[in-house]
Amino acid sequence: MIKYKVIPRKNMLTEAVLYYGQIQQEGVKDIEKIASEIEKKSTVSRADILSVLSDLQEAIISALQDGQGVKLGDVGSFRPTLKTMGVEDANDFQTANIRKVNVVFTPSSTMKYRLDKKSPFMQFKKVTAKPVSEGDDGE
Repeated sequence: MIKYKVIPRKNMLTEAVLYYGQIQQEGVKDIEKIASEIEKKSTVSRADILSVLSDLQEAIISALQDGQGVKLGDVGSFRPTLKTMGVEDANDFQTANIRKVNVVFTPSSTMKYRLDKKSPFMQFKKVTAKPVSEGDDGE
């Protein structure tokens, strides 16, 4: 279930305040927690699952470093892209013109369906926005 809060945002041009929904994130599920969940549903030990997940992470990063895309079944695909500075002549393009390597994630059709608002898998609950305390960034 996705919990959301309603927050005000001011339009800088018109000064009008509109209210928007924002996910009230309920923490982060790290690789340790994911391994524990998988362990409960299988006969494989948590240590073995962590080992495989660790190797999966390394394999994904290695493939992306080699310029390959990675398809992870019902999760989706990752592919590397470049952010570059343009040059007037193709012969003038050098590695120095590459500013950054980005990774683009594209969810699979299964993930898109499961996360679709109209999907029977999705539920929403409106919650009260927590007051922002001093030094808190509100997330």
